[in-house]
Amino acid sequence: MPLLPFDLKSFDYPRRALIDFMNRCIALHSSGIPIPYIWGGSNLETGVDCSGLVIIGLQRAGILPLNYDNTAAGLRTTKVGLGRRYTKTDTDPILPGDLVFFGLNRVTHVGMIYNRERNDFIMVEAAGGDSKVTTKEKAYAAHAWVCPSLVSRRKDLVGFRCVIK
Repeated sequence: MPLLPFDLKSFDYPRRALIDFMNRCIALHSSGIPIPYIWGGSNLETGVDCSGLVIIGLQRAGILPLNYDNTAAGLRTTKVGLGRRYTKTDTDPILPGDLVFFGLNRVTHVGMIYNRERNDFIMVEAAGGDSKVTTKEKAYAAHAWVCPSLVSRRKDLVGFRCVIK
């Protein structure tokens, strides 16, 4: 049975704040002015990497403190502000704003669940770059930016993490 899309207006704060944040990121991408992926970046104007994007969203929703900084792997294990971890085999629902982690031997990427489409999830992520993408020019040349994408396009899914305890 296919998954039905979430009714994004039915969630309360802080999940609603995360959805609004992702809506703005998607709108920028759709307008042709996406937020660039910058390795180690943590500023929406100058560029973000995957963990920088997620941390900004969680800070704006009041889930993480403003001085918080971490990596994708650190977001998977931190005890600051976030709810429990669960794997794709658990029965608890995966909801908008929940985090999704990827990597082969260790966690190397994180995104935020935005919605569902058929039997898949749509996430918002900062992707397409690597440690060599350090300027906006390099980001745009590599097509590295914040964008929506399907979780299933990646083959290295590690698991999910609830953002609200």
